[in-house]
Amino acid sequence: MKLSTLGASAMLALVAMAIPAIAWTPTKPIEFVVTSSPGGGTDNFTRMIQSIITKYKLIEQPMVVVNKGGGSGAEGYLVAKTSAGDPYKLIFGTNNAYLLPYVAKMGYKFADLQPVATLALDEFLLWVKSDAPYKTSKDYIDAVKAKPETFKMGGSQSKDTDQTLTSMLSAATGAKFVFAVVMDPKNGEILAIGQTPSFDPNRANDSPLENHPLRIFSTGYEPGSVMKPLFVAEALQQGKLDVKSLIDGGQG
Repeated sequence: MKLSTLGASAMLALVAMAIPAIAWTPTKPIEFVVTSSPGGGTDNFTRMIQSIITKYKLIEQPMVVVNKGGGSGAEGYLVAKTSAGDPYKLIFGTNNAYLLPYVAKMGYKFADLQPVATLALDEFLLWVKSDAPYKTSKDYIDAVKAKPETFKMGGSQSKDTDQTLTSMLSAATGAKFVFAVVMDPKNGEILAIGQTPSFDPNRANDSPLENHPLRIFSTGYEPGSVMKPLFVAEALQQGKLDVKSLIDGGQG
């Protein structure tokens, strides 16, 4: 069942800077900063661009993909803000670049970024099970309004496009959903979580910041040395190391 279609731009944001009139040639590696975790759509898209540039030798310098997906991508956009004037950082993200400051207090504003190119468009659809009794969007909205905060709306990230659209539906229709975040199991992120917001997402700035996070996945921690065997195992599997390789552990 299709409720509405929204064109979501996957945008490439360049750190705000004045572009000189003469041609610019990089003299050191360029960072492609991805505002998502490894394995996600934005990450795969960025690496595809990296491979095309490398294959056709469009740039002589190497490109390094760096994932900064914390805070639904806010981490990557903060890199842009704090790297003003640095032409060696390109930020790859989605329309959450301007949605995040809309739904929560962020350390950057959309005005801190300079969009360069729209690279892809996504359609957002409202789906129900094939045997569900709802045949139109009105049927579904009426059912949600009859039993508020019992219907679960699934999405890919907290405070990203999916949750924003859910909030817009609630504001427009009066239907109250429970929003469930479904994460990618390949990268170890949370599979699902449900919430009824403790504040109005359309007026998030009026609510104390401490009310916004879901601590179960928004609070970071350092896994420490328990991760090192996993990295070594991957390196062995790819043939980067062998059983006689020496690894300098530095200070840790």
